[in-house]
Amino acid sequence: MEHYYTIGIILLLVFAMTWHYIRLRRISERQIKSDCALKQLRFSLNWTQFILPAILLGIGLYGNVSLFMVSLGASLFVSTIVEWLLTKRYVYDSFVISGDNLISNDFKLKNYNLQELTIINFLPFSDTLQLKFQGGQSLSIHRPDFDKDSLSSFFNKAIEKSKLYVVISDDAKSKFLAS
Repeated sequence: MEHYYTIGIILLLVFAMTWHYIRLRRISERQIKSDCALKQLRFSLNWTQFILPAILLGIGLYGNVSLFMVSLGASLFVSTIVEWLLTKRYVYDSFVISGDNLISNDFKLKNYNLQELTIINFLPFSDTLQLKFQGGQSLSIHRPDFDKDSLSSFFNKAIEKSKLYVVISDDAKSKFLAS
């Protein structure tokens, strides 16, 4: 039975890595004309990302060898390396300001009218900046994925484009406005 779980997890990780590759390749091939763009920081490797795979490998190799734990640790190790290689190769603009539109460049493009921008909030539990628009739309930007200077210039440009008064929470100001 352990072999079925092992094969299932390995197939699931292969499927997830393939999907991630297809997604990144598709997004990075898009050429969007922009006034201002926000690029994600690159995924960097550090030793803390290898703690869980090392623990799983250690547990799997301790005493009676557990093929399930060894393959799980090895799969997590390989998926971390693949993630690093993919994000190093496929660089793209995550958010783009083109004219009066803010474009979210994800698997599908999403457009937001910056003239209707009304509120910028900070959500501390998810560490995201949330933009709310007059039509009820909202957009969340995960703050740690971007450089603070880039975020500052991007948000200043977005606020300039709004025809409405933009309410910015104090927490949000401290997270993206440069002193």
